[in-house]
Amino acid sequence: MSGVKVEQLPVPCLYLGEGPHWQEDLEALLYVDVFNKAVCRYFVNTGRHQVLHIDDGGKAKSVTLVVPVEGMKEWYVVSVGNTLCAVHWKVSDPDDHTVVPKVLQVTTDSHFNDGKCDPQGRLWAGTMGPQDEKGELLKMNVSSLYRMHSDLTLKKCVEKVSVSNGLTWSPDKKHFYYIDSEAFSVDAFAYDDLTGQISHMCSPRNRSNHRPGQFAFQECDLCVLGWPRLQHTLRDLRKDETDPRRGQGDTSCRRHFCRDWPWNEGSSSQRLST
Repeated sequence: MSGVKVEQLPVPCLYLGEGPHWQEDLEALLYVDVFNKAVCRYFVNTGRHQVLHIDDGGKAKSVTLVVPVEGMKEWYVVSVGNTLCAVHWKVSDPDDHTVVPKVLQVTTDSHFNDGKCDPQGRLWAGTMGPQDEKGELLKMNVSSLYRMHSDLTLKKCVEKVSVSNGLTWSPDKKHFYYIDSEAFSVDAFAYDDLTGQISHMCSPRNRSNHRPGQFAFQECDLCVLGWPRLQHTLRDLRKDETDPRRGQGDTSCRRHFCRDWPWNEGSSSQRLST
């Protein structure tokens, strides 16, 4: 991690900020203010900061992910409690704005926690168990990881999860990595980029004393960011222990996937209207 500089962005303080996503066409950073149920958009070139409040009538307690809809400018997929929704958000909207979300899919889980699109644009979103007022989990192994296709088909891919967290794909698109924070583990799967199917490979344990959260990769090296303290644990999954490159991967995240979700509106009963 030598030479990496971490800077604080000049944006308002958040109660709990998560789910960063770079929107290239706007040169803006998207992220969520989880318990304030808001999506934020920071324009790096101008310093402008927009906040979109999600009004679902008070049903949910959190908004945990945001992904732009590919080919449908000003539309975004967000998680609101245990639902995946679409919201319309224009650059011309006021910097402090409120919308009512359009529900796309509903689960029976407690609520979503993290999500990201794979190289083909399928949205992978994981849930976590119910929490008490202090944020402690009330139930373990009752959540799942889902995959939503462009026609809104929702498939459960991993079960018996406690806290779904950081997920990413290898540069060669042959492996998928996924964290269950309460299990203190990073799960590695074989991944079929054409179909989106995964098969379980191994679950290397994170030996840190802190729950793993987000991570990124370079080649086959993983960088795990421990929570609540930002502790880096490098886990090399290469099978060849004689490889001289072992453990020397660059964790600068240059190849990190930040794909939008391509909604195939024509094959879905759902329609968007402004």
